[in-house]
Amino acid sequence: MSSILWSPTEQSKTRSYLGQFAADVSGRRDIDVTEWDALHQWSVENPADFWNDVWDFCGVIGDKGHVIYEKISMPPYGRFFTDSQISYAENMLRHVKAYADKPAIISRHEGEADTEQVTTWQGLYDLVSRLEQAMREAGVEEGDTVAAYLPNVALTDAVLLAASNIGAIFASADMDTGEQSLLDRFTDIAPKILFTGDGYAYKGKVFDRAAIVGSLQTKIPSIRTVVVVPTIDHQAAPDMKKFDKNKAVALDDFLAPFAAREIDFIRRDFNYPLFMLFSSGSTGKPKRFVHSSGGILIEMMCERMLHNDLHPGDVDFQHSKTTWMMWNFQNGALGCGATLLKHTGDSFYPDADVQWQFAADHGVTHFGSAAPLIIKWMELGLEIGKTHDLSKLRFMSSTGSVLPEAGFVYAHEKISDRMKIVSFSGGSDKCACCIGGNQFTPTIAGYIDGPTLGHDVRILDEDTGEQMPDGEPGELCFMNPTPSAPLRFHGDDANYTLYKEAYFDHYDGILGKHIWRHGDLTERTPTGGFVIHGRSDTTLNQYGVRFGTHMIYQQLEAFGDQINGATAVNYTIPTDKQQVAVLLLALDDYENGVPEDLEKAIRTAIRNNEGPNYVPAHMIAVPGTLTTLSGKNAEKVAAKALQGKPVANPNDYGENGAFLIDYLHKVGAALHDYYESQSREKFQYRA
Repeated sequence: MSSILWSPTEQSKTRSYLGQFAADVSGRRDIDVTEWDALHQWSVENPADFWNDVWDFCGVIGDKGHVIYEKISMPPYGRFFTDSQISYAENMLRHVKAYADKPAIISRHEGEADTEQVTTWQGLYDLVSRLEQAMREAGVEEGDTVAAYLPNVALTDAVLLAASNIGAIFASADMDTGEQSLLDRFTDIAPKILFTGDGYAYKGKVFDRAAIVGSLQTKIPSIRTVVVVPTIDHQAAPDMKKFDKNKAVALDDFLAPFAAREIDFIRRDFNYPLFMLFSSGSTGKPKRFVHSSGGILIEMMCERMLHNDLHPGDVDFQHSKTTWMMWNFQNGALGCGATLLKHTGDSFYPDADVQWQFAADHGVTHFGSAAPLIIKWMELGLEIGKTHDLSKLRFMSSTGSVLPEAGFVYAHEKISDRMKIVSFSGGSDKCACCIGGNQFTPTIAGYIDGPTLGHDVRILDEDTGEQMPDGEPGELCFMNPTPSAPLRFHGDDANYTLYKEAYFDHYDGILGKHIWRHGDLTERTPTGGFVIHGRSDTTLNQYGVRFGTHMIYQQLEAFGDQINGATAVNYTIPTDKQQVAVLLLALDDYENGVPEDLEKAIRTAIRNNEGPNYVPAHMIAVPGTLTTLSGKNAEKVAAKALQGKPVANPNDYGENGAFLIDYLHKVGAALHDYYESQSREKFQYRA
């Protein structure tokens, strides 16, 4: 077993919110759930009692009603607090009176470290008030959609809160998102208003986004108003000459007619829509998950308070962009009374420790990162705990992709040996951490602590549905409904067909039970923890950024006269277990590799139209494309062969299936040697 890096003490357990909650439940219900296993088991066996007690303990503001949980006949097969009324904005701003002049959000932008933006709690409240008034004047009504093409700044949080109080549904994307990806996300949801930046800085370069915004105005007819926010230079007004004068208005002008006033918080049904999140788009356009106000609220309060032990006055840093659900996750920390630290730009520019400089300057208590960043700090040999004052840091989390054992050890030895280190996993579909950490469970290097409260997590055999023995990987599955599961998919039919196909059909067909199949190949450890081995479907996962093969393929359509086909697959790096995307291009002259000009053109098309995060790490020439018996692209088989694994019945995958699989085995072996050698040269393969 891997080494134990941190162990709870009786004092740390009893002082934590989790310890207080366990004691509270034990007392009010006359049961003993003061140990983790008993508490978790009670939470999944008694959903109504558990979520009722979370509401009370976390101090949710609203009219709770009487029906805490009931089964329903459609996905997600359970609803919570069906006769309750809440306001998400009211709960997120509930600490204003106590902390009026203290920072709610502190933003630091690449190249502007000396002019960081501090938004006090009262300032955030006032901004939400003015935004709500201005949006209503612009015609935004209950049921409309508000879109934000904005970076991770305080204004984006304020737009979400203002939209929620109107009853409008919020959707966001970061400034590095390409035009096609924006159209795929925003067109069908028909936003009435678009909040947008004018551009962004990355690695010392400025990227102007006015042209993309202009295209969105033309191609998305529902957009009536475009509010332009200065994001290239946060201290200067945007150059409005670049934007459509008939629709666009600068943020200051948009807000100018409205003075801050007391917000009339409007409580709506617990299951009223709050925001939309988007899937990677692996089989077409991204799925649009419609999440509920109450489901997100109570899940965030449970996770941030009980699992993360986040208290009023704590300081929470989270590496994220507004395209990623971790941005929504951090927004929930406002309800705990924490100060949010937000950083934009490159995480390693101008210095490799730029995020830590920011966090240390403000006495960070909770630091959320992504596994690839931790591994990069490790490779660079940064001894962050020696160079920065992290005396207040007590919790560090990692997500996005698998954090290997060495990453845990590095964080413990070189960042802080006093903090709780947690790796966790969830997704945009759940907008929750379904497996993660807690204050009762020791941190074991390389392991995720266990399931989160309220989640009945099982590892099942893909074919039979039987529970896998500890130590053997299988499908990560959830056996019970939880509050933050999507209300629905935008654009789905009345029978919830898309929802069922995405998560429930697989095991309904095998076991006749409503089991959520998550799509992660996962192993349960003998300690009760988890190890995730990667995606079990064809979703690409490049250094923690998940995206669909569809996003790559649609950019290859312009190169149809130069390639004979293509397959985009994941490849797991043998040294650190991170995943990168590999694009296999079927070429006539495959033996000489991918021509330099073709590779450059494809990379440019993907970067400009989808975004820089979606450019595959490697493009490799291959003799042809593997296909299934029905003619579909056999992505799983190609990925398996590239990883050096045997493939049963190779001749089932096209006329030259056996030859192609053998060729991919050779490519995979060369790729393996490339990473083992730690070469800094570009990988090239020629037959």
